[in-house]
Amino acid sequence: MNKEQIVALQKAQLEIMDEIHRICVKHNIRYYLVGGTGIGAVRHQGFIPWDIDIDIAMLRSDYSEFKRICEIELDPKYKYWDYHNTKNFTRPHALVSIKGTSLKTVFDKYNSREIDFGVFVDVLPLDNSPDNKQLQIKHGKRIKRIKMLQIHKLATCYDQSVLKKLVKEARRAILFFISLDSLNKLLDDEMQKYDNQKTNYVCSMAGKYPYMTECVPLDFFGNPQLVEFEHREYFAPEKIRDYLAHIYGDFMKLPPLSEQEASMSYFEEVQFIQKLPTNE
Repeated sequence: MNKEQIVALQKAQLEIMDEIHRICVKHNIRYYLVGGTGIGAVRHQGFIPWDIDIDIAMLRSDYSEFKRICEIELDPKYKYWDYHNTKNFTRPHALVSIKGTSLKTVFDKYNSREIDFGVFVDVLPLDNSPDNKQLQIKHGKRIKRIKMLQIHKLATCYDQSVLKKLVKEARRAILFFISLDSLNKLLDDEMQKYDNQKTNYVCSMAGKYPYMTECVPLDFFGNPQLVEFEHREYFAPEKIRDYLAHIYGDFMKLPPLSEQEASMSYFEEVQFIQKLPTNE
């Protein structure tokens, strides 16, 4: 992806984020910039130069309310996706995309079952995690097992050797009578296992890092605080530096050049089939 495409991709993501922010402010829904987007806000006041996506998280009650509001109020330029409204959905969390766009990753050629969502923003739920460390570990193992079943169901094979492909397809065959949608529900139910209890920890179980890494004290998120992001203001965790230090350690230190290049090469091509909305 060349520089011009990267700029266009980031602009489209900001358009989506502006709409998410509008809805959340209007309806008092809390959200937080998380992951690399949080680092970008603190270290660069915008996108990390080599990171070209936006991730936000919401406590489960806000996540559910956000879904409800999107179903009735989301600007028709955008689309809300999750496993409830999309058959064979391949993500453990919701997305908000901009219509009339197409986005290809370097891995799409290995996965014919992946949906082209277009340009999107990840919306992840934050669910309660037990305070007891041993229970956290057990819960994390259950979450990991279900995610592995989803991976086996998709049978995505990045190694093109015949043997590896046969092994992947054999695992998928074993899961023939279990739908991807049912696995999505199983995972979603498991993530919410402790949501009816008051706990001091929350976890982004749909995130890309291990459960124990994503599991943080609830007060790290606290009251959302506005931070600068690409000459806009979006909400971040109240104790964003504590949150980022827990996930990444020294988050102000730049990663090796090889990691920067790998991140920038993840998205391969972006297309804009129709003119982008202009909310600025």
